[in-house]
Amino acid sequence: MTTMSAKKAPLPGWLHEGATALDPDGKTGVVQFLGHMTVGAEPILHAWLRPSGGGTEWVVEARALKKAEPQ
Repeated sequence: MTTMSAKKAPLPGWLHEGATALDPDGKTGVVQFLGHMTVGAEPILHAWLRPSGGGTEWVVEARALKKAEPQ
């Protein structure tokens, strides 16, 4: 896994560290970090999420996230 800052796509205004997001599996988490990981030759923006009460962090492609209400 490599993080990259090149080829950054514009982010939706709501997507930032500290935002609450809903992933494609229906899990809600707080964005801990946004960064690019290289998948093949393409850097793809990912978000590292953690449940609002704490717990295990997971990674999701940022474009797959939807805005969620804070819990």
